[in-house]
Amino acid sequence: MEQIEYKTKFGDSLKGNQRIVKDPKAIIVIVTGMAEHSERYDDFSNFLNANGYFVYCLDHYGQGKNGELGNPCDDYFFKMVEVLNDFISEKKAEIGKEVYMFSHSMGSFVAQAYIEKYSSNISKVVLCGTNGRNPLVKVGLLLAKIMVHKGNRNKKAKFLHNLSVGAYEKVVKNEKSHNAWISYNEDNVKCYDEDPLSGYRCTNGFYLKFLKGLASIQKSKNVDAISNSIKVLITGGEDDPVGNNSKGLSKLFKLYKKHNVHVSLKIYRNMRHEILNETDHQIVYDDLLNFFEEN
Repeated sequence: MEQIEYKTKFGDSLKGNQRIVKDPKAIIVIVTGMAEHSERYDDFSNFLNANGYFVYCLDHYGQGKNGELGNPCDDYFFKMVEVLNDFISEKKAEIGKEVYMFSHSMGSFVAQAYIEKYSSNISKVVLCGTNGRNPLVKVGLLLAKIMVHKGNRNKKAKFLHNLSVGAYEKVVKNEKSHNAWISYNEDNVKCYDEDPLSGYRCTNGFYLKFLKGLASIQKSKNVDAISNSIKVLITGGEDDPVGNNSKGLSKLFKLYKKHNVHVSLKIYRNMRHEILNETDHQIVYDDLLNFFEEN
């Protein structure tokens, strides 16, 4: 693993890491989830690297070493879409290989926005730990617009946190950790709990902009814009509260199918939000590798 720093067209920079090999099959860009960071994908990245792929992973604004944890820049959701496209375009031109994307959780919603705008720039994308249309997003956005102001924008969220992550915590009650909803694998949950760069509470401003991003995706005209040339895999755990116990994955799959997107669906039984970190993760690794390698 080698740390990198990417200077954006916005005058700032994002840190992350890369793994390179000689004569790669393709480039895989990983887009991480909320309240975590790129180094949590070390094992999966090493697996992809060992199978012949360049792997890049940029931390989001307000994540990892990119500023104050959980307090990203204004409009970070839409900025991340643009940063990813610039980064992918540069790497594609530099290396001369196709680009694939693996996205997880919050990253999967950024990826949805990305392929609605720039699907012709990548060949395959995995939307992991994601969700389909959720009518509560509009309600949450309305509440956030009412509640969030200059005086509390940079303060850690309470009410908005409880509406989102707090709701997942209540679904999976566990005396050992309130983060048990992310995984059946207790070792993974323990590592997440003990990681100073994970599990932090995000600000009111974060939720306002995140909800704004969520409200912008999955509109018919946007989904229609997704190129038929891109292959999409929607995947996640059957017991993941983010995807409404896989119902949201099926809903997104049907939406994409309706709009003639080249999409497939894979749901894993006895897995929660982080299918890459469950005890049986090798099954997931192999399935994802097959998706990246199939014609």
